[in-house]
Amino acid sequence: MSHRVKPDVSLEVYRRCRWTCVYCGFDGQSFNGWMQLTLDHLVPQQEATDDTAENLVACCQACNSITNKMKFGHSATPSEILAEKQTAVRDSRIGYFEHWQKHVLPHLVGQPLLFQLDEDIKIGQLVRETFSDLLNSNCLTDAEIKELCDKDYCKIIFDLNYAVLKESCNLEDRFDDKQHARYYSQVFQGKYLLCNDWYERNRQGLEGWLVKHRKN
Repeated sequence: MSHRVKPDVSLEVYRRCRWTCVYCGFDGQSFNGWMQLTLDHLVPQQEATDDTAENLVACCQACNSITNKMKFGHSATPSEILAEKQTAVRDSRIGYFEHWQKHVLPHLVGQPLLFQLDEDIKIGQLVRETFSDLLNSNCLTDAEIKELCDKDYCKIIFDLNYAVLKESCNLEDRFDDKQHARYYSQVFQGKYLLCNDWYERNRQGLEGWLVKHRKN
């Protein structure tokens, strides 16, 4: 983290990002997590001296090491830079995951694999299978369900425009104000609707969340 960033600006950015890395979903709320959390300039420091909150995001040190050497055109907007960095992190994480799976996992006796990265599964299918499994097997805590029902949390973690879950057993509630269906026509656990508005850009956030939250 740059020592030039004012403490009040740092706090504003961390709170806005909910103490979570915007690239991989790393949770920095615990002490050990907080120790690994830093700030990332969207427009790189060597290209500008913009230490405003709008140019900063929360980032874990691992993702910061992946993105800090990236170069961007002068016309690139912060949102474009953020998208490029998220793609770079996702690609790097896939490579690291494959290395871990091949060279590290065999030495972790009795440790199950958290999840499989299967690029052939479409994001919609992955979402339905994942959350159907988690909900039906009661693998989500009350706190996790509360977060998944929080639109702001889901925007930060998954880059979704809607909450992952909506507490309702009424299928009419799956429509937005313009009568577009934003949730699947299935009720999970008898009281939750599952968001269907997922795109490939959301896959990275889902995979990062799964690393932290999915139970076997």
